[in-house]
Amino acid sequence: MREVQIDIGKNIAATAKASGAAGFSVQNIDGLMMYDANRLSLDVPVRYTRPGYEIALAPTFSLTMYADKRINNNLSVHTAALQVSTRAIKTHVAAQEFVRKVILQFKKGKWQRYINRLCPAVTGRSSILDEKGEVAQIGACALDPDYQLSDQEWAQLMPSVQNYEWVGDGVLAKLTVSYNDFGRGLDYSIDLDFDDLDLKIKRERENLSQELTQGDAKGWKSTEKHLEYVAEMKSRVSILEKNALARGDSIIPRQ
Repeated sequence: MREVQIDIGKNIAATAKASGAAGFSVQNIDGLMMYDANRLSLDVPVRYTRPGYEIALAPTFSLTMYADKRINNNLSVHTAALQVSTRAIKTHVAAQEFVRKVILQFKKGKWQRYINRLCPAVTGRSSILDEKGEVAQIGACALDPDYQLSDQEWAQLMPSVQNYEWVGDGVLAKLTVSYNDFGRGLDYSIDLDFDDLDLKIKRERENLSQELTQGDAKGWKSTEKHLEYVAEMKSRVSILEKNALARGDSIIPRQ
């Protein structure tokens, strides 16, 4: 087997069979299907095969695909989650180099940077700074993949989960990176997820609506607080974008 091949939007059983991976464990929880292949051969890359958007990841520890009958009776894959084997990543330099190579693959394809509506659409170092111009510790918004973090910035940011996001052909790709240091050496976690973007947004809206309705029913004023939060985030985005322009970075179109 030279590689495991995956895509989004096709029947999950057929995708698993055609992938070339052996030993999928299958779970069915009220129509939510999960196909999981653990302990993949470290010398066999997993390739996302959408033409023009191909991404190969190796060494990959696990591949998990999801489909939901409530969403689509065809049980098409809406999410494919890849977990990198970080056994060989023992230093920040090694982690940076691995992430850099993955980012280069996205740059070579048709992918476009994706920015959440409540995040600033800024480039360069501004993507890691807060309103005070200091390095933000919480990685809620995706970093600019074109910005090369310094060694100090990398070590400062990555204890919190940081992410890079792209969109292409209706699919959201999210690369997440973090590490722990318990004194016995660095323990990195690197994942790459592919999601049907429309379905992801729909699920998130439905979940939010349910949470707000339940919170309002309990007297928590959940909808009111959520609207206040959104307004606060939009105001923050405006400040961050103005600050970015002032320091010479750019604002890019949202995809």
